[in-house]
Amino acid sequence: MKSLAVSSNWRAPRQKTIPSSDQECIKLGRGSDDYYRCYIRYFVNTCYHPAGTCKMGNFATDPKAVVDNELKVRGIKSLRVIDASIMPNTVSANINAATLMIGEKGADLIKETYAKSTV
Repeated sequence: MKSLAVSSNWRAPRQKTIPSSDQECIKLGRGSDDYYRCYIRYFVNTCYHPAGTCKMGNFATDPKAVVDNELKVRGIKSLRVIDASIMPNTVSANINAATLMIGEKGADLIKETYAKSTV
């Protein structure tokens, strides 16, 4: 692993190796805001499948909705979110199948939009 971390491909701009301990963060002052920002950046993760971070809803009635029922992002032309983040609730099992269906529906919506614009 160490040889991979020092290879030229790994060292591309803005890529960093993850420290194996909080020693890098301690340099910022243990207990300081900068320490905790560093610690969170490198060490906090989840073993779950995050979903539901990009609310779907009716733009006319829901000011917190990020995407509409066609997966279009509010206020940004030609951008759609087509992943698990649009799920209002996660399924109790692995989200892979549900996410694949969202992808399939998103692909159909894009094809429909493209077909209308080329006629």
